[in-house]
Amino acid sequence: MASGKILNVHIALPAQNAPDLLEQLQIWGGMEFTPTSEDTPSYETSEKYLRTSFILSFLSSYAPKESLFKKLREGPPEVTHKQAQEIHASLDIDKSYEELREMDLMLKEAESKIQENQRDILFLEEYSGINLKASDLNFNLIGARAGEFAGDKSVFEESDLLKVEVALKGKYSAVFYLKDQEEEIAGLLEESGFIDIHLPEDQVVDEKIASLERTNTALLEKIKSAEDRISKEFLPDLFKYRVLADLYENQEERKKEALKSTSTEYTRIIKGWVPEVEKENLLNLLHEDFPLAYSEFSEADPEDNPPVILQNSKISRPFELVTSLYGTPAYGQVDPTPFVAPSFIFFFGLCLSDAGYGSLLVIGALLGLKFFKLGRTARNFLKIFLWAGGASIVVGALLGSWFGNAAEATFLNRLKIYDSLESPELFLYFSIVIGFLHVVLSLVISAVKNIQDKNLRDAFYGDIPWILILVFGATYALAVFAGLNVLLTLAAPFLILGLIGVLFFSGYESSSYIARFGSGLYNLYGGVDFIKDMLPYSRLFALGMATGILAMAVNEIAGFITGGLRFVLVPIVLIAGHLILNLFMSTLSAYVHTSRLQYVEFFTRFFKGGGRSFTPLAWKNRFVDFVKEPE
Repeated sequence: MASGKILNVHIALPAQNAPDLLEQLQIWGGMEFTPTSEDTPSYETSEKYLRTSFILSFLSSYAPKESLFKKLREGPPEVTHKQAQEIHASLDIDKSYEELREMDLMLKEAESKIQENQRDILFLEEYSGINLKASDLNFNLIGARAGEFAGDKSVFEESDLLKVEVALKGKYSAVFYLKDQEEEIAGLLEESGFIDIHLPEDQVVDEKIASLERTNTALLEKIKSAEDRISKEFLPDLFKYRVLADLYENQEERKKEALKSTSTEYTRIIKGWVPEVEKENLLNLLHEDFPLAYSEFSEADPEDNPPVILQNSKISRPFELVTSLYGTPAYGQVDPTPFVAPSFIFFFGLCLSDAGYGSLLVIGALLGLKFFKLGRTARNFLKIFLWAGGASIVVGALLGSWFGNAAEATFLNRLKIYDSLESPELFLYFSIVIGFLHVVLSLVISAVKNIQDKNLRDAFYGDIPWILILVFGATYALAVFAGLNVLLTLAAPFLILGLIGVLFFSGYESSSYIARFGSGLYNLYGGVDFIKDMLPYSRLFALGMATGILAMAVNEIAGFITGGLRFVLVPIVLIAGHLILNLFMSTLSAYVHTSRLQYVEFFTRFFKGGGRSFTPLAWKNRFVDFVKEPE
């Protein structure tokens, strides 16, 4: 029920052996490092790592894109550490970096120049056909300007100043005037809305456009030549660069962790956390490969903020994902995962409550686990849906729901023991009872933990009285309703004992007996919170009913379709209605509301968060999967 036990470990060994030990510890992946002193030196990323990252980023932009399906199907390629070292020796990272860096700059400059030229071409195409260049308008005594009259040019035409207007092409003109009249002419042109155009300096427009296009063609050929070289010389080694990227990234991780240790001229001291179950593995590693190393283990002190490792059975382990989404329990506190697993599976089954949909979830999860190489989180997620889908099959079969009423006339309907449409109130009552048991379980967990931690007052003055009130209060009410006098006699003393506990002892922190009693009355009134916590479990009933009713509606709509197109439309309606609409919405709702019942109604009574997850120095596989050498 509690999280796994963590040990504090100190390792002392010859300084020259420290790098090898760090690498072995990283491959092993079972130790979290902690600083041996308050002052940790600053960390600088190595040039090799930065250069490899650049090479990989640059080459990846030219590599063909792999489909998501292929990535999921094949997973990352496997590489041994020996193979990684051989790849490292076969590549000259510095030489490749210099060549690719120079190529990258050239390509960026060429692409920038092409874009600039293209903008100039688009600009000049407006003036195509004007057989005039800027140098043609340079005279000693005569001034000249080329452009268009965007406004009323009558002011310009009616002026007595000496000037000549020559049409160039379409709306464009060239204006010639005496230079000593330049200021007056400029004023007239401004009044006439004259807009200057900027012609090429030494070429006419069409020649300039042709020149820019020739330049762009040459640049494109240069780019193609560079890309061909990249494809032939560098892309074949992309996999090797990915291996090196992972190799260097893990070296960087070791460097960062090494800064947490303390060194003298001859000795290195390493400190960290190790799960108790991994203690023997660490001792074996040190004994076999580092016989001069000395290790010392001690119990974890909660004051040192030790990490938390969740250790659960094979069935419960995937549901650590549900727990972690809420938070990490503090060290030494209750890990709710063993309780989350069965309740989550059961609640999900009640929410989905259709054997057909459950079968699809199971099949999908099995296919994903069988044929896709997924990470730990993704596999756990599929395992959750595998169990949840199985529960949905059981609940759906007992309710007679197979894609709604699709199997009503088949042998599958013989499995039905209850029809929720005929008497839905029983489903509702059952959901409330489930909520009652779940809330009581949370109090039991809290009481047991308080007793283990010797918080006896919290257990006997807080948790246990409420357990007595809830359990025997419900028993008493049932006995009154059913007329069972034996149960009345049995339940009454325990109910009274619980009431006394809350009224007179739940306010034990107060020194005055009157204050204790007043606090007890207030706490007893607060018992309505338990009813409030049980009511949300009616969502199990609501969602379970909604899934079946919506599935039946889809079947009814499909049944209304007649005519020649029914063989086309019916499958579309069934697939869209059942798979895209109902299965997706109902599965999402089941997951969300089942999680909410855990987080809001269950965890709040005993869960103490604030812990931090165990994060050991471990080999990270971003592009490839590093595996052990074959024996």
